[in-house]
Amino acid sequence: MPTTPELSLIVPTRERPERLRAFLHSLDATAECPERVEVILVIDEDDVQSVRHQCQRISTREVMVPPRQTMGSLNTAGYEAARGRYLMLLNDDVVARTTGWDQRILDCFKSTPDDILLVHVNDGLFGESLCTFPIVSRLFCEMAGGICPRDYLRYRIDDHIEDIFNLLGLLGERRVIYLPDVLFEHHNVATEGDRRGSYVPSESILSVDGPRFDALRAERQEVAFRLYQQIQERAKKLRDQQARAVLATAPHAFTLRTPERHRVEARQSGSRKDPSLTIAIVARAPCKGVQITLDSVRAHTSRYQLILVEDKERVETRRGAKLNRILQGTRTDYLVVLAPGTRVRPGWVHECLAKVTGEIAASFLVPHERERKTLGIVSGPGVSLILDRTRCRYLPFDEVYHSGFADVDFGLRVLEAGFGVLVDRVRGVIGPATLGATESEGWTTTHLDADRAYFFQSWEAKGRFNSLQNRWSEHLAGNGTAASANSSLDPLTALANDIWERLHPGQPSLATRLVRTARHVKNRGVRCFQERGIRGLMVRVFQQFRRVRTPTPTT
Repeated sequence: MPTTPELSLIVPTRERPERLRAFLHSLDATAECPERVEVILVIDEDDVQSVRHQCQRISTREVMVPPRQTMGSLNTAGYEAARGRYLMLLNDDVVARTTGWDQRILDCFKSTPDDILLVHVNDGLFGESLCTFPIVSRLFCEMAGGICPRDYLRYRIDDHIEDIFNLLGLLGERRVIYLPDVLFEHHNVATEGDRRGSYVPSESILSVDGPRFDALRAERQEVAFRLYQQIQERAKKLRDQQARAVLATAPHAFTLRTPERHRVEARQSGSRKDPSLTIAIVARAPCKGVQITLDSVRAHTSRYQLILVEDKERVETRRGAKLNRILQGTRTDYLVVLAPGTRVRPGWVHECLAKVTGEIAASFLVPHERERKTLGIVSGPGVSLILDRTRCRYLPFDEVYHSGFADVDFGLRVLEAGFGVLVDRVRGVIGPATLGATESEGWTTTHLDADRAYFFQSWEAKGRFNSLQNRWSEHLAGNGTAASANSSLDPLTALANDIWERLHPGQPSLATRLVRTARHVKNRGVRCFQERGIRGLMVRVFQQFRRVRTPTPTT
């Protein structure tokens, strides 16, 4: 039996003895391993009603503090007195309903050895939409300078902690676990009139804590960056250990002379050496298009690895998550992602891989016979994603997206990393798909609307898109001399220009910017890349906003 508890519950309380007794009794009745849990009651020195309340099976300790302190200070006092490796912020108006809640929480942290994790339970009011009772590790608190800022009067403490982990998620580290079936029933609800059963915050307190929360954003960003560095440093140590173990057991030098040791760049079909290639087919649910693509690939492709990602029970898996699994699981030089229903033709491999040479690290190939405009770069069957895996393997897809916006976002990430992206049509190499996007991917209007709002928030509202455009314009302009911007525009550029003007009234048109940049490029190869790559990508990105006249990012 451990002498030191693993999980500390920090519970500020004042003059609510009946609720406190009910809370402690519920913990006793539902804890699976009470010896691994402790309760820290933070009590005002003048509150005689709240002292000497104990759990029968769980260690309970009292921390006496001066009265009229902020909730941030009360939580900090409990944190400083706690002994557990993991800490949970709670209220006294809660009843634990789920047997074994303690083991469920501890199991989550066991799955994350570096201890950088936020767990939250179902409070019966807000559920997954709000992290009402956050659970974090002592390591997190030490890196954050405490469990929460002392200045918060009552609100925004849970938001403060959750925002740090949401910022960490933006860096590719998703470290939040929600336990919907672990219920800590929160009784802090209105009981008068038609607002019975709903939570009603104090506007006077919120008017103080709200601006304070906004003012601390830079501090939370810094904490998130420190956590990210901690995760990366530990991951590097593990990778280094694995690398040394592999080298220590390496076979004889001559044994390593296998065909796979070369990175092959064969631009013409019939070369003696073919590049190592993984072909992935991504489907949301079983459909006949998968077999169509498999038959086509087998008929016209040799020497490749095949990955089929399919949700057989029609359980939703976001497209970004699928693509990350594929990218992390392959070891070949190149990765080709095909949608179900896509048909390939003889010579397609060498023709497609020729698109990812030089500066180009990712290529979106659209069948010439079927131009797709509705969803952007990738919108379902018939559009292929070609990646140089050696350059893209450390660029993750954003797993928030359900739909092809994951591909659009990824293309921009590749550009941010300093590589090139090509958006091009392929004549006679990849045929049009035989199925519609709805049948193969199942993207709904709700998915697309949510993805569109998130995309706008991530790229346009934060200025990342403009920054990216300016950086590439300066880079390409340095390779040539200025020329006249008078040029006819193709329909796609005209459409993008129209959308740009809706988004940015009064600013120079997108068409003017694009033509001006292209004219600055003297070298034909670079200009071709500019027109097909940057311009094509921008055109298709702005098609996302075709139905948006006044975009409002979600919060």
